[in-house]
Parts: sequence; C-alpha cells; structure tokens
Amino acid sequence: MDALSLAALVAVNGFLVEDGGGEVATHGSPVHDPTEIARLLLAVLAERDLSEVSVNGSPGLVARDHGRVTAVACITVSDDLVSEVWLTLNPAKLASWNRIT
Repeated sequence: MDALSLAALVAVNGFLVEDGGGEVATHGSPVHDPTEIARLLLAVLAERDLSEVSVNGSPGLVARDHGRVTAVACITVSDDLVSEVWLTLNPAKLASWNRIT
C-alpha cells in the first residue's frame, strides 16, 4: 500500500503519537496530517512481519523484525476512518511483547 492510499483511510482530524522512550528516534508527536501519518507508519512498518492483535482492547498491529517485536500500534477507528494511532517503539515498553512463554 502506498502513502496516499493509506492516508485516505485516516480521518482529517486523526493523529499519531509515537513513543520512542528516548531510545528510538521519533519524528515528533503528535502528528496530525493524514499523509504524514501514513508515511510514518509505512516507514516504521516497512520490511517487518505484521500481525493483527488486540492492544488494550482496541485493534492493533505488532511489527516484528526477525521474530523480535519492534513496534506496537494501537488504532482507534471512528466512522470507518483511523482517528488515533498510538505507536510504541520504546524497547522498555515492548519487553513484555518479547518475553518467551
């Protein structure tokens, strides 16, 4: 999917917040432009294995790189458009996603 196609799925008043925990570079948050949201998501999720998951009771995505979780996105949808994306890149907050059970 390209950025323009993905941006069409983001509400005009939608936003994305990134949490890198100071250990992973982010582009500044919050991001309010649908096209920029789409570009950021595509950049972070590119070349990763993606899985649909429930994140705190909301739809979400887990991105894995060589089996290791590198990003978790919690997505809120309103009126069939993405209204919020909370993107966790912070390795400390992703530690529980990488525990072997």
